[in-house]
Amino acid sequence: DEKLFFTGPCTGNVFACWDSNLCLHPDLVCNVRPDCPHGNDELDCHEFLFAALPRLMHLNLSQTLISDFRGLYFGYKRTLQTLDLRGIPAEDIHDYSFHGLKISQALYTDHFEICCPKTKGLIIASHACIASVSGDAISSCFNLLGLSVQRYLLWVVALLAVLGNVTLIVYRVIWDRSVLKTGFGLFVTNLGISDFIMGVYLFIIAGVDYFFRDSYVLHDKTWRTSVVCKIAGFMVCLSCETSTFFVFLITLDRFLVIKFPFGQKKLSKLIKLSAVVMSWVASFLLALVPIVFSFEIYSSNAMCLGLPLTNTKAKGWIYSVVVFVIFNFIMFLFTAYGQYAIFRAMSENRISKTTVNIPRRYNSSQTVVPCSSF
Repeated sequence: DEKLFFTGPCTGNVFACWDSNLCLHPDLVCNVRPDCPHGNDELDCHEFLFAALPRLMHLNLSQTLISDFRGLYFGYKRTLQTLDLRGIPAEDIHDYSFHGLKISQALYTDHFEICCPKTKGLIIASHACIASVSGDAISSCFNLLGLSVQRYLLWVVALLAVLGNVTLIVYRVIWDRSVLKTGFGLFVTNLGISDFIMGVYLFIIAGVDYFFRDSYVLHDKTWRTSVVCKIAGFMVCLSCETSTFFVFLITLDRFLVIKFPFGQKKLSKLIKLSAVVMSWVASFLLALVPIVFSFEIYSSNAMCLGLPLTNTKAKGWIYSVVVFVIFNFIMFLFTAYGQYAIFRAMSENRISKTTVNIPRRYNSSQTVVPCSSF
């Protein structure tokens, strides 16, 4: 680290500061803290790519191939007027990446985390930070759930979902097992199991929000890429898809019972059990595909939902659209048509009963007058 053109009393394996008799131990050179009066001990360090440009005021790094900011590109106590970081592939910008950097006019970025007050080291006014992407519309700089009402409702819904469905399952299995022999009872019980899984997922999200309270932005990337988030995404996908299947099966069963009240057409025991097994297997596979193929749809938002909630196209977004938008919409149309068919069947049965009862009332109102001879 010694420079031959430096002057001063420093001799041996030490660092001589400019215009000073101060000598530094080699361990103090390039340690991210300037120890020399002019800070020259932090210049020419390979980590600081822009440290040798003291007059640099405007820096445009947009659309470059920078993918890792852990190299500490900026020196200690550096000031820029504008910094443009839009369109770079970096997704994990650490809080120490801009250690000591001050932006006086504007910072342009695609990552809203940089504009959060909790992002350490970056000294910039909130109005000067311009982020084209404002997060996932659910989380904020401070909490996984941005609004207090969302957090309270999440706990309430999670508690009701778990307690309500546990009560349903226990009641059906222990005290009312006979209803499991019917299609309606079997499908509703499995729907309760599906909704119970949703309740557990909601408790996971509520717990993470509580754990990272007031500092979520510092842990956003860690949480979204964690194993727990993947498990939560798998659970919510499994619950959503099984609920979709069982609601359709319940609609189909009710239609057959109402349309054919004497059992001319009904679901056999084998068909009912096969439908339940196939619903769980299909939903399990649909929820597992993003994990097996390393899709990023579960980690694209703080809620770990596979739904396309952001305006960025994460890896696997086509799968997300096909399953959670197109397929579920088709299932909704089938279910809606089934509900309409039930309404029509009920109307037809009511009309049929009315038609049968009219002649009976008419006949009962007639009186027989005997003929008399005069």
